[in-house]
Amino acid sequence: MYRKLIPALLLFAPLLHAQTWVTIVPSTQQTLQTVVTVPAGDTYQQVVLPSCPLASPPAYAPITVTVQTNVVDYPDGANGRPPDSCPRYAKVFQIAETAVQQTINWTINGVAQPPVTVPALPAPPVTVSKQWCVTALPTVCFSLMSDGTFQLNGTAVAIKETK
Repeated sequence: MYRKLIPALLLFAPLLHAQTWVTIVPSTQQTLQTVVTVPAGDTYQQVVLPSCPLASPPAYAPITVTVQTNVVDYPDGANGRPPDSCPRYAKVFQIAETAVQQTINWTINGVAQPPVTVPALPAPPVTVSKQWCVTALPTVCFSLMSDGTFQLNGTAVAIKETK
């Protein structure tokens, strides 16, 4: 049973952890002189537009940088840039949302363009991880929530550690 379940989970894993992407540079402004400052730890991608005449243009793999990096928004295969999967057709430069809001700076020919705000990912829903109830009059329930907080009958409570 588990042998059949695991491949199914792997198949749907991308759907469970989908990225939310924000366009930084529209295709109309892609040039060899367009530079995007990607903050450390961020992930970016270049997306081939549907106007590419190839039947199925290959997608560029998302790239995560470990230090703040200035990326030339032009996939031509030179100077560490990815090779162009659809030459002479514009692409879109995107950055993935993270846990915190970010402001992304970019330039064309050294001239600063309006910064783009990448919103923070929404916080995951808080659910009950464990619950203990005492059935008396009235019933009292103490819950450990998925974010590590506690609730008493649905109201948040602070827990103090005593020695």
